[in-house]
Amino acid sequence: MFFADDVVLVDDSRAGVNRKLELWRRTLESKGFRLSRTKTEYMMCDFSATRHEGGDVSLDGQVVVQKDSFRYLGSVLQKDGDIDEDVRQRISAGWLKWRQASGILCDKRVPQTLFSRRRLGVQAVEKARRRGRLTSIRLGHRRGRFEPAEQRGKGGEAA
Repeated sequence: MFFADDVVLVDDSRAGVNRKLELWRRTLESKGFRLSRTKTEYMMCDFSATRHEGGDVSLDGQVVVQKDSFRYLGSVLQKDGDIDEDVRQRISAGWLKWRQASGILCDKRVPQTLFSRRRLGVQAVEKARRRGRLTSIRLGHRRGRFEPAEQRGKGGEAA
């Protein structure tokens, strides 16, 4: 059994998308494949303020569900062209990876032979911090969010 995801049909009009979708369905079914009517979705990007086209996108007589955003090739595309949701998801994925790795990376009891702390640059950061070259590497936890914390010198002034 074969699966194909993330097929994009682009056209200037809704009627053109309907024609392409029907052609796609007929071609797949003639080769023995099936196009899922329940999982097929579409997103319409209407960047023109003057042209509003009515009607639905349909697949073999069944109306296709319209979505406001899609995940396509690792990015989130939104119908209004914004990137807010994509940026939010990338930031949360980065914090998730940091939380997964920080317990091992920052623990000096874990031997370096277990994993390559040197390859990840942890040793270089620690040496630079000890020499006073790196000042803002610690993170403070306030109000449920991680924010940079200043490192104070001996006299209380910010380093």
